[in-house]
Amino acid sequence: MPDALIIIFAIILFWWLGHHLSLTRLQLPIPWFVFGFLGFSLVNTFNFMAPAIEQSILQISILVLTMARLGLNVELQLFRQVGGPPCLWSSALALFGWLLLALFQIT
Repeated sequence: MPDALIIIFAIILFWWLGHHLSLTRLQLPIPWFVFGFLGFSLVNTFNFMAPAIEQSILQISILVLTMARLGLNVELQLFRQVGGPPCLWSSALALFGWLLLALFQIT
């Protein structure tokens, strides 16, 4: 039920914004994620998939969203200003942390 409320809220919000901002004719981006959210909510509501497949899709989507969020904040000019060694050290430290998590099976 909360999924449906979020979708209804998003539709009403974008309708209201489009209606009240029509005087200036601002181009608002289409929230495509709402349609995907609606589709997955319907699939989950009617149990079209096995729970194992749902969990796999959930884990992959969380990973994809996290990587997209990180990628949206990346400024390539900043990497050029900082230089290579700090970027290599941070990558090595991230890899080391990932290996420690895998070694001790921390999820």
